[in-house]
Amino acid sequence: MKRKASEERTNLIKKQCRIFRAMVLAGACCLALTACSAKGSGEQGTTGGVTTAPPDNEENENVVTQQPDNDGKGNVVTRQPDETSSLQIKSLSFSGTEAVIYQTGLPVLTFTVDTEGNLYTLGYDSGEASGYWLRQYDAEQKLLMDYWFDSSFSSISAIAVEGRTAYFTANRIIEDRVSMALYAMNLDTKNIEVLADFPQYDTIQQLILQEGRLYLLGNRRFSAEEERPSGGGGYGFYEDQITCYQLENGESSSVAIEYPINMAAMENGGLMVHAYVKGKGYQLLQYDTEKNSVSTAAEFTDYYVQQFAVCHDGKDLLYNYNRNSRGLVLAPLNKLHQETELCPEEYVGMSMNNSILYQDGKVYMLNFDRDLMCFALADTVRENKTLRYISSGYQREAPDGLGYSMERKEMLPDKFALKVLAQDRDFDLCMIDSIDEMGSNIRKTGVFYPLDDVPGVKEYLEKCHPYVREAVTKEDGSIWALPVAVNIPGLIVHEGTLAELGVPLKRDITWEEFLPMFAALPEEQKKLTSINLIVSTIAFSQQYFQRYESVDNEIFRRTAELMKLLDPNQGLNSIEDSERYLFDYERNMSTYIDDWWIPNYNGQNARLYPMPKLSAEDPSVGSCVMLAINPNSDRLKETLAFMEDYTAWLMKKGRPFFTGLSAEEGTFKADLYDLYENAEISFGLETNIYLDDYYDMLAGRISMEEYIKDTDRKLRIYFGE
Repeated sequence: MKRKASEERTNLIKKQCRIFRAMVLAGACCLALTACSAKGSGEQGTTGGVTTAPPDNEENENVVTQQPDNDGKGNVVTRQPDETSSLQIKSLSFSGTEAVIYQTGLPVLTFTVDTEGNLYTLGYDSGEASGYWLRQYDAEQKLLMDYWFDSSFSSISAIAVEGRTAYFTANRIIEDRVSMALYAMNLDTKNIEVLADFPQYDTIQQLILQEGRLYLLGNRRFSAEEERPSGGGGYGFYEDQITCYQLENGESSSVAIEYPINMAAMENGGLMVHAYVKGKGYQLLQYDTEKNSVSTAAEFTDYYVQQFAVCHDGKDLLYNYNRNSRGLVLAPLNKLHQETELCPEEYVGMSMNNSILYQDGKVYMLNFDRDLMCFALADTVRENKTLRYISSGYQREAPDGLGYSMERKEMLPDKFALKVLAQDRDFDLCMIDSIDEMGSNIRKTGVFYPLDDVPGVKEYLEKCHPYVREAVTKEDGSIWALPVAVNIPGLIVHEGTLAELGVPLKRDITWEEFLPMFAALPEEQKKLTSINLIVSTIAFSQQYFQRYESVDNEIFRRTAELMKLLDPNQGLNSIEDSERYLFDYERNMSTYIDDWWIPNYNGQNARLYPMPKLSAEDPSVGSCVMLAINPNSDRLKETLAFMEDYTAWLMKKGRPFFTGLSAEEGTFKADLYDLYENAEISFGLETNIYLDDYYDMLAGRISMEEYIKDTDRKLRIYFGE
């Protein structure tokens, strides 16, 4: 469960989604076959309070009317609302928007909203009263219905509502086979009727009702002998297809889109389908439901749109990212690179099925906890000139858009540095990581708009540790950037495994103690760690050049000799067992404060140690990610307004580099606050100065004295400039 690459968290969640999909498929068969066994005697009657009527004749043998639970006197029985079924409302403020979180007490699988504003949530309870449930709330969030399906229903995953009829999909048994079926439920009488069977599907992901037609998007496990087709970008297809079902006559037909991924309703009655087109890549296809025709609405270079909705008469797209998540985004179909980020990623997360819905000016979506969120789109979107943001490659700390339209450009480090130092006019905001090779040069020679008069910035810096304030303050006292994140390298440690295996790792260990200890670990124990020669070199160099401008001293010589003990071919192991590991290298603040990750390290049993140091008394050395403004921006007014809002947003969030934070002694958080309190920021040195010939020196291909002589020559030139 390694998180070294910028997309690692997204990849893991994608993997879990794939596992969840497989579990749904397997669970569907298991539950359905259980129901089949219970009904295998062929008797007609009641099972779990649901009456199954025999077919009238051969022509309608697939149409079965199911009666609701009753009390023996013909009265419909529904569960009375209680604490688990009531709709708990919680407000949330972000991007200047007041959103509502509907907390239904149980995770929501899917949802829909009818034309009158009634909300319908569908979920599954795996507790004692296990089963699928359907709840209806009016526009004022009053619970109108709490219906629990009979246990014979399995794999209910999609729902649509029109008037007093709810349509949903679920498995049923036909001739001892599991088949996906479409059902209609009368919301007044609770009568449930089978409308049609769809044996071509294992699961149904989406169900959309448009102009008397139901569109089903589903899949089945790929059955061909060859590998299933892949569109690249990490998406593999399971024979996905869209079927149109006519409510008037019950006829079904296939929609001619070969590789659909997701679909959304359009206000004109059509459909927008995200699909892969052979030879062309990922596209948004506009499907005219009346003419049964398909046209291309937009093209993508890769698979990055996850769930989506269409708004503003088909002109704009609402979506969340498949990777490098920027939360919920709004973008014009004809200018997809101009994105307005509506809701921060920490609330959106990744969820399955139709998790975004736009209706009557409101946005509904499932958040990371599968609670339902709702907010008015008009309250969130700013009418600003598009801000142009640049960074050196992908930055996981990239600022939330907060409702501002923003065009992002990720550049190669050298091109980024040249653009910033040349003060080009074609960008407004830039994100700088002090660890970047040009970090020191940018700090010394870069020119940025002073933030002293931006409301909230000085108050923000007063909350930061002094070393963080120092990193963004020039010699004349002016503030040149806003610190967004501080990344202090550390070791996530399982002290129980340390004690069990007798590994003498301690806090504030020096490199001269750590390197021979680590090199002597048996190979099986090294697999319980994630550190190697490259990581050790980077961490040591960052600390070393914070103190020295020459490598001609005994500290460097002794440490370099010990570095030779490490295997140069050892990769960075992936810690896979959260119950048994020794230590795991980490440096990203976003991981340290992510409550989603900490349980993966055996909860609060995980501890956080500083990295090995030059001497035990030294502070930890890390880097600072900063947001700065181009003084030559021709959109300075909008940029300053964004910086003010973004500062206020960050003030509300708990930053470990803020002062005055405390936690229970002996916990991961207490370790975290201690790590950040006793630290300092370094600015990057160009790696070719000291890494050229470094590994050749460790391997003995050149002598240490040759390396020191040549490296010192380059260091004198660098520091003399």
